Amino acid sequence: MRQFFPALEKSIYLNTAYVGLLSQPLFAHRQKLEEAYLQNGDRFKIDAYERLEKDTLAVADFLDAPKANTFLVPNFSSGIRYFLSHLPAQSTILMLEEDYPSLMEAFKERDFKIDTLPIDEKVEQRVQEQLKQKTYDVLALSMVQYISGLLFDAAALKAIKQQHPELLIVVDATQWMGSVSFSFRQAPIDLVVGSGYKWLLAGFNSGYACVSDLFYKKTATTPTLLWNQIFVGHFNFLGASSLAFAVKQLHAWDFTRLLTHKDQLAHHLKAGLEERGLIAPWVTQRKAHGSFFNFKGDTKAYNKLQQHGVRCSQRGSGIRVSVHFYNTFEEIDRFLSLL
Repeated sequence: MRQFFPALEKSIYLNTAYVGLLSQPLFAHRQKLEEAYLQNGDRFKIDAYERLEKDTLAVADFLDAPKANTFLVPNFSSGIRYFLSHLPAQSTILMLEEDYPSLMEAFKERDFKIDTLPIDEKVEQRVQEQLKQKTYDVLALSMVQYISGLLFDAAALKAIKQQHPELLIVVDATQWMGSVSFSFRQAPIDLVVGSGYKWLLAGFNSGYACVSDLFYKKTATTPTLLWNQIFVGHFNFLGASSLAFAVKQLHAWDFTRLLTHKDQLAHHLKAGLEERGLIAPWVTQRKAHGSFFNFKGDTKAYNKLQQHGVRCSQRGSGIRVSVHFYNTFEEIDRFLSLL
């Protein structure tokens, strides 16, 4: 399926954690929508609400979530604010230091009482210990940390929910969804929000959100109330349809098989970086990690990689490289040889 991603012909693309690639089938779909708007004018908007119902159902099916609990939002940053506006003032929040800035700011701009914990190899243990010492209304975190690629352990999150069933768990899934198989019905999560332009390969302005029944109860909201708030006026027709198209395309390409290949690529990349002593020891010691890694490298090294056609990002004090199912072992080996 690499033939559907022209950008792969021009580089060693190790930058999905920054921007996922646009596929030719999705590009054609978006052109078709724009053509319908061009030709039909107002009819395009009138018909859009029927399309929205179908698109929401497609995304809900992909996330294994009830349709009444699923919403298509423009992106993570604006999307999460729809839902946080319904949390009671003075709610107590537990977060992680140096988590994704948009997540942090969305909480800080409201009248909440926020505590933070450092992000390190013992982050799950730190969270569990803090929850024993103090009662919180909300635990909010990115499932995969955008700088390091640290993946919060899913089993630990499930244990936290079992021990604190009334705790609302809010997750930023932008660097996670599309890199794992996910079921909202089975997840210990009360609000998951993310952008689809990275691992879901859905293009820009393609966000999603799912809320639990506990969230509805704690915030005294309803599906109708949230629907009317999010879709008042008009919504992003192109983004919503793009997300639905992208997740259906992943299914058509055998998403489970793609994830297996992606995980094998990530393991190969991790082993190569570890062999060269470029990643922190704690990364190799943890059971699971995200699909990207931050390795030792300065601006000079980053610029040299760019000159050799390696697409990556500078994050924190290092260089971040990420792999998705459209990458190959040969690309990773070429990258490692450059190092």
